[in-house]
Amino acid sequence: MAGGIYLVLAENGSIEELTAVHRKLPPKVVYGLVQRGSRGESAVKEYCERVGPFVERVVVEEVNLYNIDEVLDVVEHVAHDAQRAGAEVYLLLNSVSPVVPAAFQLAASFFGLRVVVAYGDSVDEIPVPPASVLAMPERVLDIIDALAKNPGGVKLSELATSVEHRGRGKRRGKTDELRRRVATIDYYINRYLKPHGLVEVTPAQGEGRGFRIRLTERGLVVARRVGYFRVAASRMEGRKRAEGPELVKVSG
Repeated sequence: MAGGIYLVLAENGSIEELTAVHRKLPPKVVYGLVQRGSRGESAVKEYCERVGPFVERVVVEEVNLYNIDEVLDVVEHVAHDAQRAGAEVYLLLNSVSPVVPAAFQLAASFFGLRVVVAYGDSVDEIPVPPASVLAMPERVLDIIDALAKNPGGVKLSELATSVEHRGRGKRRGKTDELRRRVATIDYYINRYLKPHGLVEVTPAQGEGRGFRIRLTERGLVVARRVGYFRVAASRMEGRKRAEGPELVKVSG
């Protein structure tokens, strides 16, 4: 991303793991979270002191790493800060606190952040599906389903043909119908899937100016559990119907 990387680390017992993450994801800004009141040795503080001269900014925050709300509050602040800078946020799950991985994964789902885990010198990303999937239209889940059946990617026209479209209005012929489907699928992709990092668009080899659409790793995670999202969305809709329309008090 043009704005660089914001790296968030919570107190960790291994400076080697922090160094491995730094090598793989050279950050522009580092946020180090340390346990409030701790006076012992700190791998995060040591790391922050080492990289300070080589990054744009280092912030060391003292928080209660065993309080999920405090950790989430800090990450939310980082997410907004990075968004203003056009940067990407990476959260390292490794921590001495068992609360941190849960808080980081929740934050990643809420704010569309990325999480990584370190094993010695190895660093792997864990794709976390965004919570916003629950609010996406049923048609978007159909698109995800169709893309999952074409892991190598598919052209927009092919995707539009494979996804059943519940369009309104009179059909004017096969060509007009296909154009309408393509326009609708293209809207859903740009409105819901691209902003949440669920798909990527790549040039189609040997097809001139054509391109293909395929799911990212995060998109594949959603696809493998698409049934869960359908059930959850259905339950949410059921609750709304059971509660009835919201009553608005009119003054005067």
